[in-house]
Amino acid sequence: MIASDHIGQYRILRKLGAGGMGMVFVGEHRLIHRRAAIKTLKPELSRRPEVVERFFNEARATSAISDPGIVQIFDFGYHVDGTAYIVMELLEGEGLADRLDRLGTLPIASALRIARQVASSLAAAHARRIVHRDLKPENIFLVRDCEAQGGERTKILDFGICAVGDAPETDVPPETMIGTPVYMSPEQCRGAEQGDPRSDVYGLGCVLFQMLTGSAPFERDSVRDLLLAHLVEEPPAVSSLREDVPPLVEELVRRCLAKSPEDRFSSMTALGAAIEHAIARLSGVEPAVAEVPPAVPLGTGFRSAFDANPVARELAREAAREVASAEPRASCSLTLVERRRAPLRRAGLAIALLGGAVLASLATRLTDDDGAMAHRAPASSTISTPSTPSTPSAPPPALAAPPQVQPVVAAPVVAVSAPEQAPAAAPPMRLDPPPVRPVLLQTPKPPSSQRPAAPPPVAQPGSEDLYDMR
Repeated sequence: MIASDHIGQYRILRKLGAGGMGMVFVGEHRLIHRRAAIKTLKPELSRRPEVVERFFNEARATSAISDPGIVQIFDFGYHVDGTAYIVMELLEGEGLADRLDRLGTLPIASALRIARQVASSLAAAHARRIVHRDLKPENIFLVRDCEAQGGERTKILDFGICAVGDAPETDVPPETMIGTPVYMSPEQCRGAEQGDPRSDVYGLGCVLFQMLTGSAPFERDSVRDLLLAHLVEEPPAVSSLREDVPPLVEELVRRCLAKSPEDRFSSMTALGAAIEHAIARLSGVEPAVAEVPPAVPLGTGFRSAFDANPVARELAREAAREVASAEPRASCSLTLVERRRAPLRRAGLAIALLGGAVLASLATRLTDDDGAMAHRAPASSTISTPSTPSTPSAPPPALAAPPQVQPVVAAPVVAVSAPEQAPAAAPPMRLDPPPVRPVLLQTPKPPSSQRPAAPPPVAQPGSEDLYDMR
């Protein structure tokens, strides 16, 4: 027990629990009044540098991981009496081990959700080259979080025996084991595990097995029998212990518990994607191919998310087939829309063709009339203003005393001479307008002080009262 009533800046409120290596207290910061959990080593262990180094290694490793599913570390150091301590986040909720003791098994959806959150947080730890190596229900805590799926979030505890990068292992007391035998991977049982993240995949597979069936994959009376079972025995099928477990989930657990690391999911990112796919299938939601972020180079044993692992490839191919099967449905929808728009386009095209035919008929009729008139008119009939005024002859009756009209600027009309033969046949949908006789529209000149403008020339007697419009 701590001799004083405070540790560092925290006032001790009560004892929270005790373990084989130390005790845990609830403390409150003396200035900001924030509560925290204070984990301390036993006095005899605090005098062993290798134990203290591993104890502080937990604080350093946990502080390096930025993820909401990892417990936060506030402070660590030595108390005045030499006791090593770590100040961490005080969690309010329920441990996974306590929930399993209370319920026995969890619903399949809840078990998958918890496993997916743990896999996501461990993927963040593996990105920092930190391998937990002691996954078990006692090290997974459930706290309330309205923003998380299911209304609660997992918190991973106790990185005390984690492996950090390629750092060499320090000497540990003989009574300390690297892992818990019930959840240790085969390579941990052989002592050959050197920070491979696939060891955590095996541990999480054991936890998922227990959440679904209520028992660990192997339960033996001695540690030796447990280690031997992890090394050589195949775990029982999940469906043999729980009938409502679907084959997809059973295959997922079996891959996690493969003896060889190469046969497991290659990373927590791949495992999390497989669990997400299973959740989507069980909930009736069409699963989509999630884009997996590129794997972070993690040294020996660390590979990309979907490498040679058969299950990862099969899940990705199945999701891709489902997405591909949805494309024809989308194409059919677009085809229906196009079919509905087709009559409107045809109607618009017909109206445009009809208007074009009408305009073409008018232009042809005007061209034919102008050509015929140009052929009958004398060659000398041109639109010109003579340099000297001339006395015009009496205008024909049709043009006598024209009414006063406002000057209108007429657009120039280009007349094309027609040949001697009869004009070509009209288009099928030709609408013949009434004959139009051309009327000469003159553009008035600005007033001049010299003399008034000369009147237009008049055709010679006996000729047509028309002008050449060429």
